[in-house]
Amino acid sequence: MKKERYFSVLVLGLCAFWFLNSRSIPPATMPGAPGPKFFPYLVMGCLAVFALIQLALSFRSPKIPTSTPVSIPTLSPLEGKVEERDETEEGQEGGCVDPDDLVPDRRSLIAAFLLILLYVVGIDLVGFYPATIPAVFFGLLIAMKGKTPWHKLVLPTALITVAVYGVFTFALKVNLPAGKLW
Repeated sequence: MKKERYFSVLVLGLCAFWFLNSRSIPPATMPGAPGPKFFPYLVMGCLAVFALIQLALSFRSPKIPTSTPVSIPTLSPLEGKVEERDETEEGQEGGCVDPDDLVPDRRSLIAAFLLILLYVVGIDLVGFYPATIPAVFFGLLIAMKGKTPWHKLVLPTALITVAVYGVFTFALKVNLPAGKLW
């Protein structure tokens, strides 16, 4: 639980630092428009709210349920009789696993970091939309950790990319980076 408290305080500190630095952003140029300060304030507000929630929840004492044997009736194919067998919930003995004891998947963390790095470089070279398509696809591939075949990720990638295009191009009328190579 201490890790969650430290992380919450770190995020709140980053929000305060970001708030102090974003005060120098110029105000809106059009009357009634949110202006350039809106997005940083929105992100800072959301991060601060979630960090405060996590900080408050970190002071709760964890309730670890104990697993109780569950009787599962099964039909024996040879005798046609119903047998009962005892199993613990989810096959675990001794209750739930504490999330602090879990080791993060280092390959996924490294892959996600490299994906973000390549996405930033890709936006600069080829533009926002051509870089977004592979970034979304590989992001989904990393998140699924091989549980879903790659061809089933094509449709969600297309839907997410079309949604991003619709929001930024049609709804917000934002000119996104075109890239240096085009």
